[in-house]
Amino acid sequence: MLREMVTLPQITVLMPVHNGEKYLREAIDSIINQTYTDFEFLIINDGSTDSSRDIILSSDDLRIRLVDNDENMGLTKSLNKGIRHAAGEYIARQDADDVSYPKRLEKQVRFLERNRDHAAVGSCIHIINKKSKIKGTLRKPLESDLISETLQKNNCIAHGSVLMRKNGLLEVGLYDESIDVAQDYDLFIRLSEKFKLANLPDILYGWRNRKGNISNERRQLQRLYNKIIQDRAWSRQHSRLNEGRMDLHNKDMMEVSSNPRFSVLMANYNNAEFMSEAIRSIVDQTFRNWELIIMDDCSTDNSIQVIKRFSTDKRIRLLENSSNIGYTKTLNKLVSKSRAPVFGIFDSDDVLTVDALEVMYRAHIENPNCGFLYSQFLYCDQQLNPVQEGFCRDIPPQSTNLKGYFSSAFRTFKKPVYSRTDGFNERFLYGQDRDIIFKMEEVTDIMFVDRVLYKHRILPKSHSNDPSKKKVGHLCHILAKYDAYQRRLNTEIPNLNRFEISTELFIGFLVSLRIKSFKEAALCISRCLSINPLILLTIWVYVFKRFLNKIEGKLYPDSSFQFPNIC
Repeated sequence: MLREMVTLPQITVLMPVHNGEKYLREAIDSIINQTYTDFEFLIINDGSTDSSRDIILSSDDLRIRLVDNDENMGLTKSLNKGIRHAAGEYIARQDADDVSYPKRLEKQVRFLERNRDHAAVGSCIHIINKKSKIKGTLRKPLESDLISETLQKNNCIAHGSVLMRKNGLLEVGLYDESIDVAQDYDLFIRLSEKFKLANLPDILYGWRNRKGNISNERRQLQRLYNKIIQDRAWSRQHSRLNEGRMDLHNKDMMEVSSNPRFSVLMANYNNAEFMSEAIRSIVDQTFRNWELIIMDDCSTDNSIQVIKRFSTDKRIRLLENSSNIGYTKTLNKLVSKSRAPVFGIFDSDDVLTVDALEVMYRAHIENPNCGFLYSQFLYCDQQLNPVQEGFCRDIPPQSTNLKGYFSSAFRTFKKPVYSRTDGFNERFLYGQDRDIIFKMEEVTDIMFVDRVLYKHRILPKSHSNDPSKKKVGHLCHILAKYDAYQRRLNTEIPNLNRFEISTELFIGFLVSLRIKSFKEAALCISRCLSINPLILLTIWVYVFKRFLNKIEGKLYPDSSFQFPNIC
């Protein structure tokens, strides 16, 4: 349904709808009954399969325009399509399950007419329930500076309540269609970087709280995208601050010299498929004074040819092992070849964000007592689409990576501090990354940089995801814990207690049996019994409790394999 307007309206009210029949009539009426009347009401029917389209067509208000999507496009693409179709100078958002109060458009257009330097204005809102009863009020920051500051942490503009200048939206590139959730948050941050934003103190919008219908997976996805959006904003802001500034520190970072300040170490074996993208992410870094050392461990694919495509960049060095020696030994050789005071470990199938080296180098300079710094990372699919946020976080006071895995990629080291350890343990085929973290805890302060700087591809045959390798990795991790436990005895460094390490060793015994590593099985059980002779009694109590639970017909949760602590 397309109804001709005699003159161009000042406002386009934009409302995508997908199967929104339950509250749609109330949302439409709340716009039709506005005191301000110079608008068109552009409704995008996004492939609805319920009665939404019939409800829209049942209205005889000439200001309504209906645009049908041939298939469900999703909210972000529907919003951009609507903006491109919009005839108004201003774009007012409206969600199909919310309500706008009668004076909303009147007050908001008056504000933007009087404040030409503002690109958008929202309002404070009521929280309403399924029966449209008011359950609460959300007050929002009003002034532009406070809004910009708050947006660095969370969204403080109600999407459905906002009135925006169409020209401002076009200038920042509309909604980012690569973002499925939190697309409004991303847009408002980008608008705030160019224009002023405001919220009116008036309550002009009723937001229907339907969070109970949102799945945990959706919530996790939203938190993930919020993090990505914040990091993108941080990167843009940091780049702008550095433009034109060439103090001694920045000059040192920008100049390429024979004395690099940051060594990126990459061990490679048969990763030609993804290697070019990994190398390109280093070449494109905002920090320029780096070296990339790639050591190929006798690849049988075309990895060497891929690496040689970057041979014109003198900061990239290719080294080749004469025989396949494995990842851990290759890492030790790489560290010995590095020339910079700071180095980081980077896998050849992963990608760094564009400012990763700059952020980590600055953090090392600003924290001279920290010899090991690590960042947050993203789990991504093979196409580098985000899957979920990584697990990295600050280590709680008096805790340790022995008790919880807090530290992971992007791992960076001050080389002189790293030299106080005996390096990567070449006994470990896998788990050498956790072993070195335990060692760094013992010689220096370590620090978490809460920025997503590393994108980790989830590949079925990689060390961390191949089921056949996970068991070996689990065993190596337990053995590394035992080594750390022994080193930390009679020190003030946080450590496992006897019960915790004996439990770990017994699990190592079981894992060794499963992978038929009988020598390691014997080693684990002998160490376990020497530390805690009562461990067998603990196990018998555990088995007996399982037996009793089976008799009672209950399912005993044993996924975490926690023994009763009777020692």
